[in-house]
Amino acid sequence: NNPVMYVDVTGTMHVKGTDGVGASGTTSNIPMGVKEVLEEHKLNAVFATKYFTFYKDALVIRHSNDFLTSWSIGGIIFLNHNLDAYSYEYRANYLKHEYGHILQEKLIGIDDYILYIALPSALFNLISRGKNPVGKFIHENYYNPPWEYTADIIGNVDRQHAEYAFSAALAYFASF
Repeated sequence: NNPVMYVDVTGTMHVKGTDGVGASGTTSNIPMGVKEVLEEHKLNAVFATKYFTFYKDALVIRHSNDFLTSWSIGGIIFLNHNLDAYSYEYRANYLKHEYGHILQEKLIGIDDYILYIALPSALFNLISRGKNPVGKFIHENYYNPPWEYTADIIGNVDRQHAEYAFSAALAYFASF
């Protein structure tokens, strides 16, 4: 219970903050094995909750709407319980992706976030639920548009992207 000298990320153990910051500080000097365990603990805690929790500095509200997927706005992640049926890796990437959207909002502000990220993301999500003329689900490419690709990158998601995704993101964000 010493928030000046220790970081208590999980609420169950104290890790001395070597950079001298307290509970709201970074864990950048914690050994990699410990960092991974703490991150896995945070992710598991989010998926174990029924209604409300936090992931890093974002409020997470769990919901069970069959039509709506998960989304992020206003510093809040709305996370669907339907993800609970998927593998740990899939769920972890999904949550980290949504947290990437939270970071995007912080970086560019709420107005630009709504215009350049939230609206295109919502529209592309609706469009991707159908099939293209070849018969493949469009969803396979869902994370390649600039607004989704950058959420993956800054959210630290482990996912393959199309070769053009980086160039497209540079061009897209340079336009505003």
